[in-house]
Amino acid sequence: MFNCPALTRALCALAVLGCATNASADTRSVSVTSTITGFGWRLIDLNPNDGIAPELTVISKYVSSVSIYDRDGYPLPYDIKDERQGYGSTAVHGLYGEASSDLSATDSRLSASLASDASAYAYAAASSDVTLRFSLTPHTGVLFNAAAAVDPAASNTATTELAAQATLRGWLDTGATFYSEFDDSFILRTDIDDPADLGSSAYHLSGLLYSGAEAATARVDFNNYARATLDGPTAPVPEPESYAMLLVGLGLVGARAAACRAVSQRDA
Repeated sequence: MFNCPALTRALCALAVLGCATNASADTRSVSVTSTITGFGWRLIDLNPNDGIAPELTVISKYVSSVSIYDRDGYPLPYDIKDERQGYGSTAVHGLYGEASSDLSATDSRLSASLASDASAYAYAAASSDVTLRFSLTPHTGVLFNAAAAVDPAASNTATTELAAQATLRGWLDTGATFYSEFDDSFILRTDIDDPADLGSSAYHLSGLLYSGAEAATARVDFNNYARATLDGPTAPVPEPESYAMLLVGLGLVGARAAACRAVSQRDA
């Protein structure tokens, strides 16, 4: 005779398996690329009659780029970090994603991407920074320019964040007899609700510094930052075929249970 309890359990397992077959979560992915290109400046003679040719002289330069990957559950503040003092590239590769930074005298390209079908928190980030300290001749203006662009992408996402920031700042040293400064930024910070809403964005960064009747020292900084955050997948939704298979399986379980009861009553 059939072993009714064992057969019933087997049919239940088959029904649940059929429902779960198409319910596995697709890989979630998120990425962002942030680019600054064409950083440069143009000198302006604010007093053509003073006989002084406009000149900008670089005194010092600080250059840094960093790539970081972090996964929740580790005691360290970051899992992987690659830092470079000077122009060049950095890159890191983690369990669920990667980040990279490529920095030259005029361009900065950052990329951060994550992909996972596991329920885990992770983020990848990259940043670059260039600071120039320089002197300006009297009555000299300097116009700085750069082009910023952000290209985000995502699929199968929820509670996921993208962030990017391109910044161009400049200021005279406080020892000057007067003060001038500028601060121009392009910022993207979004929690992704619908990947279809994401699109590439472009922005022109610019700013003007100018000296007075005396020579002045000044600083300019251009910074680029990109971060992608992944917070685990959403719960999968069974497809219609899965529901149908579940109902068929449950029907078989019910029929088998009824047959088992009939056999038990007949043998009693």
